[in-house]
Amino acid sequence: MEAAAMSEITNTGRHTEMVLSMLKQDNSRIDDKAVLAKAQEVIDHCIDQPRKGTPGQSPTSDVLIYGLIQSGKTSVITAAIGVALDRGFRCIVVLTSDNNLLYAQTHDRLSRALRTVAVMGRDEWPDKVSLKISIAHSSAVLVCSKNVSRLRALLDVLRGAEARSLHALIIDDEADQASLNTNARNAEEEASAVNAAISDLRDFFDCADFVQATATPQALFLQQPKGAYRPRFTVLTEPGGDYVGGDFFFDVGEYSSSQRNGPLRDVDLEEVIELTRKKGPGATGSVPTGLRNALNSFFVGASAKLISNPTDCFAFLCHVSAKTVDHNYLARIVRQYWNDMAEALSSAIKTPTQQALLSGLHSAYDDLQSSAGSLPSVEGILDQLAKTIQATSVRIINANSADETKLDRPYSIFIGGNKLGRGVTIKNLLVSYYGRNPKYPNADTVLQHARMYGYRRQDAGYIRLYLPHELAEHFTNISQMESNLRRLVEEYPGSYVEGIPLGRPIEPTRRNVLPRGILAYCGGGTYNPRAPLFSTSPTTNMRQIDELVSRYSAEDEYGSCLMPDVIRVVELSEQVSAADAVLWKPTVLVAALKELESRYGPMAYIRVRRGRGVTGERRETQGILSGGESEQVPDDRVALFIYEMVDAGKIAWWPQLRFPKQNIVLYFNPEASQQTPLRAGPG
Repeated sequence: MEAAAMSEITNTGRHTEMVLSMLKQDNSRIDDKAVLAKAQEVIDHCIDQPRKGTPGQSPTSDVLIYGLIQSGKTSVITAAIGVALDRGFRCIVVLTSDNNLLYAQTHDRLSRALRTVAVMGRDEWPDKVSLKISIAHSSAVLVCSKNVSRLRALLDVLRGAEARSLHALIIDDEADQASLNTNARNAEEEASAVNAAISDLRDFFDCADFVQATATPQALFLQQPKGAYRPRFTVLTEPGGDYVGGDFFFDVGEYSSSQRNGPLRDVDLEEVIELTRKKGPGATGSVPTGLRNALNSFFVGASAKLISNPTDCFAFLCHVSAKTVDHNYLARIVRQYWNDMAEALSSAIKTPTQQALLSGLHSAYDDLQSSAGSLPSVEGILDQLAKTIQATSVRIINANSADETKLDRPYSIFIGGNKLGRGVTIKNLLVSYYGRNPKYPNADTVLQHARMYGYRRQDAGYIRLYLPHELAEHFTNISQMESNLRRLVEEYPGSYVEGIPLGRPIEPTRRNVLPRGILAYCGGGTYNPRAPLFSTSPTTNMRQIDELVSRYSAEDEYGSCLMPDVIRVVELSEQVSAADAVLWKPTVLVAALKELESRYGPMAYIRVRRGRGVTGERRETQGILSGGESEQVPDDRVALFIYEMVDAGKIAWWPQLRFPKQNIVLYFNPEASQQTPLRAGPG
């Protein structure tokens, strides 16, 4: 980094300056000021938190770094380490995935960026003497995979190095993966092994701050309030201008002016199912239509870019199954396909089959021309492809392989499963073919599969995502959830997030890491207090409800109203015993109503009736209406039925909410509603 540019970044020490310099060297387009600001926010918040042992303080998570998939949160983590070192932290532990590919990726990045301190990987920190010397004279950064044996070994090393009294920072990257207690649904069962080992590590230090980082915090936000793994404060990291994410792939409206149908291309779901049907080790077959179109688009697009950038390499991703037998089958048919294509390109006299292959390349050219603009001529692209197609590599990336996603060939085709999911960065990825299709997908898992996200704006016209329409709908729903969740966190960064909005059949996360009792509001569902509070004279809340609803017609008519009026009635509603409520929790309902307002607009329906007889206590989903009254009001918006009940000279206002009949579920932790949601901090 140039001295003049560095001088504009204030309040930095030598560790931070070195980190920012190395990050800028790796990516000249990085916004180092924005990265530094977020890093300082993280460490400022850690330092401001009460230290362990303060009376009344529970061992909660301090701060969450919430980034987007492939958006560069690792840069913020690295810069935060630099800031922490300059602020006096002596021992920094970075926890990363047990996936060897991700562990090596994290260790290498930190080693390159942190050149002013010892960065010790799992093969280096077992040397207790070296560690003891390092922390005696300076600071140390220890990188450990989330593996029980590794974590226990690290704790033994720290004990031997007499590191207990050091000011420590523990950063848990991909904190929703492996770190959480998988026995959470049974409170009487011991914590799962990795979770217990991380807890022991946190408890070891006299003074330690805990920072979590992830792009998929659903599981973290649904932990118990004040629990050790639920964030107290969230720092949102924002992507740079070159980033493409959910809005690019799943909001076609933004790009429809420049791309005929956006980057998505439809694949028949049956094709994906057929690719993942059980096949023997020696099974042979042909590349089906959708995958063939995807490969054609890749070869044409990569060849077009190679004409002007002959030393570059480009990637194709095929992710349809977690089974190695499927990976092996896909690798066989893909290798055969590009060999057939190479032969077709070099043959002087084309067979009908070879002519069909070349016709597919011409169709891919026409499709790319609709978005990439001025492509080289199709003849020039095919000539380039003929020269370089033999330099194609097909690599299987799974638990049984040692391959990496390193680009060293002009055309690199990666085939795999879970190892190609969370955290892996694939450079110059032009085309993806996706088909993971579980019956009940988890939002965080699906989002982590979005390896096509990243800093690819310069290649926007060449990017294609081939997947079945059904899976595109899942991604669209999850992308919308992510946008709304981040909007909520941005508005209330120091609050407990209570609602995770999703469409059926998607779950927010795997159930084994969530406490028992996670509940949900559903589209079309009806919710009401079990028993309203009756009074001989109107309470202050009753008078306010009366004044508010008097503006709307009574008896048999329903009308339209603004959502803030519905929210105000919910806030004013009174129950006999609010402590017994499960679903009718006004603070949680307000959060849900605001989410629905952001999705479906500011208008709601309202129906007011007075002087009604008491019907007795009701279940919270039973409703207070009878005789089909609810069906007389349309179901495309939120509907509030607010009825004045009379019983032996006492009155009560009894509300009933009906959510719009839409494909949406709002998951929440009922324990969280003991706090004031979305507005108050965790205290």
